Amino acid sequence: MERRGVVGTSGVYYELACCLCKNGRWQVALLQVEKMKNVANTKPLEVTFTGMIREMALSGNQIDKSRHASILVEASRAGKGYLLEHAFDTTLEAGEIWHQLLFIEMVIQATARHDYKRAATVVNTMAYAPFQVSERHWTDVFEKNEDGISQDGLEKLLDALQDCDVSSEATLKLKKIFAQSLSVLHIKRLFKFCISVILG
Repeated sequence: MERRGVVGTSGVYYELACCLCKNGRWQVALLQVEKMKNVANTKPLEVTFTGMIREMALSGNQIDKSRHASILVEASRAGKGYLLEHAFDTTLEAGEIWHQLLFIEMVIQATARHDYKRAATVVNTMAYAPFQVSERHWTDVFEKNEDGISQDGLEKLLDALQDCDVSSEATLKLKKIFAQSLSVLHIKRLFKFCISVILG
């Protein structure tokens, strides 16, 4: 189209990208997104990526979890949490392992929604993954999301984790790391509170 001097509107590129995704051609679809960035009145990228991911999920095409993890997280944070949930469940049903970023995002979102049982289930599922999330990383994640997750919410999450059936050594180790991370975060929040009171 461009070789003939015709430049499409953002809607044309968007629809083309969605159609390409529906047919499993997400690499070519990403090229359309790049073209769309150069056109006036472009839809926000979250909307574009949400449409593309939805088309891939609905058409049954597998999403490359390591390459599209950040896109799924962005779409989920933009109000399309059902895409993340659907992709998570579909992946587990297929016996595949998710990218670490997606596991963490599932825990954060479930905790923010006060769905502690779901968050605990995801944490327990992570015990079987080939990667480990360190105590430091969990602490950093919870600090970055402290606006959406209260200390009370974190304590309820820890309670939900303690109530889960323990089925392996890996699960026990992960619960211990998680508990340590929450303890560190609690101490940091208490310290910040004390400083704010002192400084008035």
